[in-house]
Amino acid sequence: MYRSSVANILTLTVLLVVMPSLPVACAETFPGNQTVLKSASELDYPPFALVQPDGTAGGFSVDLLKAATEAVGLSVTFKVGPWNDLKRELAERTLDVLPLVSYSEERDKVYDFTTAYLRMNGTVFVKEGNAEIKNLADLQNKEVLVMQGDTAHEYALRENLSDTIIAKASYEEAFKLLASGKHDAIVVQQIAGLQIIKKLHITNVVPVEQKNISSLKPMALKLEGFEQKFCFAVPEGNKQLLAQLNEGLAIISLNGTYNLLYEKWFAPILPKPQVTFGELVKQTLSILVPLLLFLMIFGLWYLKRLVARRTQYLQLEIHQRKQAEKELQESHDLLAHLARLVPGVVYQYRLYPDGRSAFPYASPGMYNIYEVTPEEVREDATPVFGRLHPDDFDNVASSIQESARTLATFYCEFRVNLPRQGLRWRWSQAQPERMPDGGTLWHGIISDITERKQAEEEKKTLQAHLQQAQKMEAIGTLAGGIAHDFNNILGAILGYAELAQEDSPPGSDIRADVDQVVRATHRAKELVKQILAFSRQAEAEHIPLQPALIVKEAVKMLRASLPTTIDLRQDIDAQTGLVLADPTQIHQVLVNLCTNAFHAMEETGGILTISLKSTFLTREDLSCEQWVQPGAFVQLSIADTGPGIAPEIQKKMFDPYFTTKEVGKGTGMGLAIIHGIVKSYKGFVTCLSGPDNGTVFHVYLPVIGEPVLLEVESPPSEPAQLGNEHILFIDDEDILAEMGKVMLERLGYRVTVRKNSLEALNTFLNQPERYDLVITDQTMPGMTGIDLARRMLQIRPGMPIILCTGYSSLISEDKAKSLGIKGFAMKPLAKKDIAAIIRKVLDEVR
Repeated sequence: MYRSSVANILTLTVLLVVMPSLPVACAETFPGNQTVLKSASELDYPPFALVQPDGTAGGFSVDLLKAATEAVGLSVTFKVGPWNDLKRELAERTLDVLPLVSYSEERDKVYDFTTAYLRMNGTVFVKEGNAEIKNLADLQNKEVLVMQGDTAHEYALRENLSDTIIAKASYEEAFKLLASGKHDAIVVQQIAGLQIIKKLHITNVVPVEQKNISSLKPMALKLEGFEQKFCFAVPEGNKQLLAQLNEGLAIISLNGTYNLLYEKWFAPILPKPQVTFGELVKQTLSILVPLLLFLMIFGLWYLKRLVARRTQYLQLEIHQRKQAEKELQESHDLLAHLARLVPGVVYQYRLYPDGRSAFPYASPGMYNIYEVTPEEVREDATPVFGRLHPDDFDNVASSIQESARTLATFYCEFRVNLPRQGLRWRWSQAQPERMPDGGTLWHGIISDITERKQAEEEKKTLQAHLQQAQKMEAIGTLAGGIAHDFNNILGAILGYAELAQEDSPPGSDIRADVDQVVRATHRAKELVKQILAFSRQAEAEHIPLQPALIVKEAVKMLRASLPTTIDLRQDIDAQTGLVLADPTQIHQVLVNLCTNAFHAMEETGGILTISLKSTFLTREDLSCEQWVQPGAFVQLSIADTGPGIAPEIQKKMFDPYFTTKEVGKGTGMGLAIIHGIVKSYKGFVTCLSGPDNGTVFHVYLPVIGEPVLLEVESPPSEPAQLGNEHILFIDDEDILAEMGKVMLERLGYRVTVRKNSLEALNTFLNQPERYDLVITDQTMPGMTGIDLARRMLQIRPGMPIILCTGYSSLISEDKAKSLGIKGFAMKPLAKKDIAAIIRKVLDEVR
């Protein structure tokens, strides 16, 4: 604490020395009256500079520059990029200012620097077990990694630490190389290196033995290793901006903003400063000596004054005493009146040395709060503690004991079970004092906070609903974007596969392989339909299905997403009976349960087992599920080898929004949704678990029929319908445009292809009667397919147009036809399907 105080004093002293010159410097005109500065932050230097999940810049230096510029009426924008590129852009004046630039004599020739706001020491990191390297002097003849353009790089070259200096674009890359056994050491700032190791979860790289620095603030103390002083840097000669930035640093240092940002970013990671016994004694004496001196002088003065006053006013003592007794009684009456007006209880609580407790005083509100009278608890507090909720008893008792031990303010929220009012929330705060007999007396208040607690719960529920709605909306948007791009890819695969299918000799190996590609493409097409159905949250479509197919598809997806520390095993009976369900919901049930199992084993690893089998349940088996009818069931089981679920959690785990996960890792709706889905199918879910015994969830779905072999139907082999009309085909995807032209020409049509909607409109405008049909994609840059169709219909009313889309939330088949569009098709389209639509549209307009 003492060192921290000295550091703060030094920092303020430096800034106060600089500040007198700031008004003159800032009086200059800033070029172009610019108020928004362009800055940047490097990719990999936590916690000084980092890239946040949304791609924006973050970190201590970014926040500090924002605060400093805001303090002087400026603002700043950031981009992120490699450190070497950012330094070059600052030198070329593409950037106005750059944070986290270490001062050196070489750099001072290119940039101007503000007062230093941080200083750090560098150290050497080696692979664990490397006893050859203990300090910088041991790096000779070693392969030393640094970041390109970093001060550590400059230092290594300047000091000739080694003949083999290897520069990398980022320290993350350097640490990964060292951890994999490549090269000998890394030279990097101590705190940055420790943070990168933590971020990358590297366990086999350690710093050489060196004292940990507990403060990064500017100080005069000598650091181990090489030292860096970090500043804001501006292009050489920009004195006005330099003065403004120095002024901003001074302001935020004086108003406390600097310390707030420093504590936010460094307090969680820096070791606490150790205060020596000598420093502690020095600090204590610096406080006690002036205080004792003051008390001594004040005591002598007060004693002398008291003696004089008592000597002078001795005859009035009796009158004053009576007056005091009168005022005391009035005060007592006033306090009693106020206590009756307080919406709660004003009380004294006494804890005796032998463990007994009582309420020597309690205002009349005691009855409304505990439904006991003040007289009932004046000698014994047992009736009050008997009203406490069992789950809160230990918390209240421990809080009382801690307050009695430390004489800290007692503060607690708890529940009570009252005979008349039922379950209610209470809040109490009291100040303790030690009694002569060794007991403790509290003076405090108790209030009813039930309505506030209920409002908080309602607010949490509403927030959870809102978060769930936002997540579902985001899923819908994401699924739509994926569906559009994926359907375009599937369209190209399906189209060219069918062309290859036509060109392959029947019965050949090539023809068989291409047939499998076409069949797989149709399966992928159906999968995209399921994703879109889930994203739209459409009404569940209950159809007879065989669960084994859905489970196998889900297992393929899970296998690719699980880490190698989790062993995925499966035991799936492909011949279980049929169930009446929605395929998307069954997929959702399986994925949710597997995700929970993965989270249970995320840190330790383990075995995830998925099994599917048929079973028969009797009425005795369903004793706990009386509403379920006995009979044949399909049993889906998800088992993990995680830590298990405690019995008290199992009782509540199917409740909506109940979760044991950290904030940001779940809403608590997963098991509640699973329970609702399975129950709607007249099935049920059970859980078997115990501490350190893993967990297994069993999902039981009633069987409605015998198993059948379900396969995706192969495309019909009927020949596609042909024609000879002229078609204008428009698609901005090159591969789809070329594939569409070849496919249509093989169907006998004459085809003109355009890959841009505006170009297509100009082509049509020049010769609108030349074309018999227009086929256009919906999603294109410049002009959408629906807008293009409107313009073409204005030029030539009744023009046959077919609109194709992989996915669009803006257009549907009904809307397209209401605008005069004759045909609507969802990508990907098989050759026979597009041929049929073309003939249908052309035959209708004849």
